[in-house]
Amino acid sequence: MLNLMLALLVQRDKLKSLVRRVSILTLFFFTLSANAVQALTNEEIQKRFQYSIQVMDSNIDESIRILEELSKITSSPRIRLELARAYYFAGRDADAKVLFKDSLRQDLPVPVRDKIEFFLNEIDVNLNPLSISFGLISDSNPRARPKEQQITLFGQNFNYKPDSEVKNELGLLTSLSYVNPQRKNKYLDFSFQLDHFDYSTKENDRTIFRTNLLKRPSSIPYVQYGFSYEESMLSYESLYRLNSLVVALTKELDNKNAFVVTGKRGKIKFPDFNYLDGMQSSSTVTFIHDLNPYSKVFFDYSYETGDTQSDMYSYFSNTYGVGFKWSTNFEGIQISGKLSKSNREYGFDPLFQINRVDDRNLRTLSVTKRDFYIWGLRPSIEFTNDIYNSTIPIASYKKKIYSLMFTKVF
Repeated sequence: MLNLMLALLVQRDKLKSLVRRVSILTLFFFTLSANAVQALTNEEIQKRFQYSIQVMDSNIDESIRILEELSKITSSPRIRLELARAYYFAGRDADAKVLFKDSLRQDLPVPVRDKIEFFLNEIDVNLNPLSISFGLISDSNPRARPKEQQITLFGQNFNYKPDSEVKNELGLLTSLSYVNPQRKNKYLDFSFQLDHFDYSTKENDRTIFRTNLLKRPSSIPYVQYGFSYEESMLSYESLYRLNSLVVALTKELDNKNAFVVTGKRGKIKFPDFNYLDGMQSSSTVTFIHDLNPYSKVFFDYSYETGDTQSDMYSYFSNTYGVGFKWSTNFEGIQISGKLSKSNREYGFDPLFQINRVDDRNLRTLSVTKRDFYIWGLRPSIEFTNDIYNSTIPIASYKKKIYSLMFTKVF
């Protein structure tokens, strides 16, 4: 999860550097309107517009003055977008937000829409760092229970039945998140996310809380180090708490390739299962490649170890993943997905008289329409298929999750 957040930060940093250097519509040229007053020809409007872009870094007030004048004599969407960008750099977030929101109602290529939504997200963080989203979910196995089956212990056959019925349940997912505004401290990244799953059967309710406090040295801005905390609760009772130290490297290789390397080590505690308490370490490498302005792929590898109080539950694992994001141009259809496979090896299990080995196959798919909003929320349809197989039969499970999510855009 942390590596995914940092991978998104790479994309965020790439956008930050890009929008500071070039016009937001470099890839999408609008012909300036011919509705200008007779005092200015289209050629003169174009010259003033280009000059306003050139001085945006050195004299933002002059750039705004010119763009405001031009916006009064022409209806060019390009001028309004650059005026919104100038407002943003001048700290006039409310003015910028109005113009950016108006722009999203037009037909735009996905790369331009990406940049506008980046600005709107930054503005919302500045105006209100706290945001909320929600979704409707259908989960075939909320507690990840094994099926009823026959098992063999010490040469005897027994019928195993899970302590609760495995059945599909509907639920509501509510997410509350906070990201510190970068304008206040661009070298300190603080964030938290609270996800609550409310099912029809209350004993299946689940809450996950995550927070990160990462320092970014001014001399080496692509390195971060700090602290992370994670807690998972079932029916509002703590399942585990994990405190970790984190070191991360996010590096853009060129305009198409970037990678993220993360290392974590911390102490995990299970209040009701003390034998699972111990130290947990993990390292993850993610490589991101932009195929074109509309599509990208990424690959990741993770290695994790857990040293628990009981040796039979100590483990090491390897996880491989490949993901993609593909978008059409003007239609705004976007499809994202990921396939991952992990292998986890434990110690010898004296009850089943076997070395425990677990394999997990996880598939996710998400479909959305980038130019479709309902009160500033963009809906998406998501699917997760989770298959967990173990040499210990009662540790195996299968589950499918369908969800309709609503993500705040503006």
